[in-house]
Amino acid sequence: IGCCNGNASITLYYIWDSILTPEGGKLRVNLLMSRASPWADVSSHLPYEGKVPVQMKAPRDEVLIRIPEWTNWNKVMCRVNGVTRNYDWSGGYINVGAVETEDEIVVEFPMKQRKISSNFPEVFHQVFFAGGEEYKVTLRGNTVIDMTPDMGYPISRHARYSGKTTPLKKVE
Repeated sequence: IGCCNGNASITLYYIWDSILTPEGGKLRVNLLMSRASPWADVSSHLPYEGKVPVQMKAPRDEVLIRIPEWTNWNKVMCRVNGVTRNYDWSGGYINVGAVETEDEIVVEFPMKQRKISSNFPEVFHQVFFAGGEEYKVTLRGNTVIDMTPDMGYPISRHARYSGKTTPLKKVE
């Protein structure tokens, strides 16, 4: 099975577990990924929209929500129960302040689509690619939606992430 397969599964658990971190009276939203928890439910709309609703299940003195580095931090908006909420910055997080059970926090920010190009290091090419071609990558947020030249991976499936409306699915 090798080290990669075994380590990858535990790494995925640690990532999932760290999406939300309770710290006494605080709740920290570290990754803007959908997750249900005993403290709050996060419903990420990334990479379609820069929108992250957080439905509180327990009161907190402070809720800190990490804002991606690639967005315009001057255009971050926060509402609690539909009412605009002022917030303070704490590192790369906004501090929404105190919230109660059943409060809904909605954080919105502009999505950014950007193109980068790179010549991957030679050692990377030896393992994954043939030749020393320049790769052009299109990102929407942190999601790769296009890459040229074709690497043989089904990146074309990611084109659906360039839409501006989040496809939602109701689950319980």
